[in-house]
Amino acid sequence: LGIEPAKVSRIISGLEKELETELFDKSRRPFKPTEECQRIIPFAREMINKYRDIKQIVTENNSSSLIRVAAPGALFRDRYAASLVAYSESHPSVQFSLLPQAEEEALLSGEADVLMMNHVPEDTSSFVVRPIVTVGAVPLASPKYLSEHGIPKNPSQLKEHSGLLLQQRTSTPTVFLYKNGIPSEIISWKRILISHDQHVLKSLLLAHKGITIDLSLSHVANELEQGKVIPILSGWERPEWNMCIVTRKDQELESETLRTFASWWATIESHESTEIVARCRRMLNRISFAS
Repeated sequence: LGIEPAKVSRIISGLEKELETELFDKSRRPFKPTEECQRIIPFAREMINKYRDIKQIVTENNSSSLIRVAAPGALFRDRYAASLVAYSESHPSVQFSLLPQAEEEALLSGEADVLMMNHVPEDTSSFVVRPIVTVGAVPLASPKYLSEHGIPKNPSQLKEHSGLLLQQRTSTPTVFLYKNGIPSEIISWKRILISHDQHVLKSLLLAHKGITIDLSLSHVANELEQGKVIPILSGWERPEWNMCIVTRKDQELESETLRTFASWWATIESHESTEIVARCRRMLNRISFAS
């Protein structure tokens, strides 16, 4: 079921305490069901089947389904919230609860139903993973900041500048840039400001407070086009994010509503995100990097 062993142990211990009997012989491995447990199993199966019948009746009669969606806050503000509202308007029986960015543990624990993640889980055996887009970030600064503080010629010169960096539950601030697959030396800064929100980094960037290497290109398409931000250190980029929508396999099998929504969202976001990233890449090819 994709449940952590420690949680399984707590559940079993609680059940043994409630029933006042041991269910497993823990003196040897693998654990073996006790005779008392073997007598209980047929009745337990009957209870589970009745519970599933009740759940099915309730689900069929329930006029609405709540889907809990976790995603980066900046993306909720930019596009996702509007997309979910539009879906709910066309599917009146579906409602959404928007949650902060989370890892796959939130699916396994039942805290969330759908995750927008910036990387593919290492173990996908319990999940359905729908890829969306691969998006990168290049070093960016405002023209005013560069005129006041100078333009770094290589990553090592970032130590003379202020860094605007991203740290989230799923990632740490970038410490290497890559050019043609070759890493830079470890990046150091004169001073840094770290935020969990890409919109904060964008605001500071536009306020001429420093250089960012962690701001997704999808957030600055308009600003690049208008010349409000300029790419620097031509050819150097941070590792890309592999955006994807992730759900639990067992939940999708049980819920057509969840499966239909996840498939729809992946299709819509893949199309929109790919267009935005392609637009940014075309602009980078046209724009001369500051040097």
